[in-house]
Amino acid sequence: MLFSKVDYASLNKPPLAPPGYIFAPVWILLYTLNAVSTYLFYRAVEGKNELRSRGLSINYIFLFLTVLWPIVFFVLDFKVASAVLIVFIYFVLISSIFFYYKGNRLSAYLLIPSAIWITIATYLNIGVAFLN
Repeated sequence: MLFSKVDYASLNKPPLAPPGYIFAPVWILLYTLNAVSTYLFYRAVEGKNELRSRGLSINYIFLFLTVLWPIVFFVLDFKVASAVLIVFIYFVLISSIFFYYKGNRLSAYLLIPSAIWITIATYLNIGVAFLN
């Protein structure tokens, strides 16, 4: 990884850690689902400006934090801080699902795979923080 201090392959990982090649396709899929989800939500809440604004704002925070996380983990090599951050990311995502559900149920359901993946990533991050 460019400018990275940490190489995933060299880390001590907890049991059930996925191989490194899994991460890129999973995140591509999750960002695609997020884009479709956001589009459906945006269209469904036309005229409901407060719900639209809150839902989109929370989702943008989620997206920003998911871009920030690898910088904290890999570039800055702050494993404990990244573990705290990923738990926060999880709660922001749950808030996003909650607001999207108010506007369009399908848009909320499309974010569930992200919640599952963030749960796995949280386990992995905490495990790496303890083992390294």
